Amino acid sequence: YGAAAGLLLFSLETQLKFLRQKIADSFGFLYVPILRFLFLLLTASVSWLHRHLLSDAVAISLVVVAFVNLYAMCCYPEYEDEREVLAREEDRRLGSLMQKEVTKQAARQVRTESDWL
Repeated sequence: YGAAAGLLLFSLETQLKFLRQKIADSFGFLYVPILRFLFLLLTASVSWLHRHLLSDAVAISLVVVAFVNLYAMCCYPEYEDEREVLAREEDRRLGSLMQKEVTKQAARQVRTESDWL
């Protein structure tokens, strides 16, 4: 459960469009400050139950992150709006880069095929 929760949190923070939409649909509670706080505390308790030095360090870190996250999301709600704007700009930039790469690959493919003729 700990690894799945970690992967979910990592995927949430990557801000990739296709992941962001699926996570918002399936795990919308992560966008609500108090529910995200409780999820982080639950994840910390799962880690704490392993009773190993590394898992204890992860649990303590998750508790700290939970409180910092709660503070940031409650005191600075405009941060989420700014983050969404930045994510949309990044999506446009990546889409443009991908379109250029596809065009370049297609041109290279056409040149390669014409060499065979």
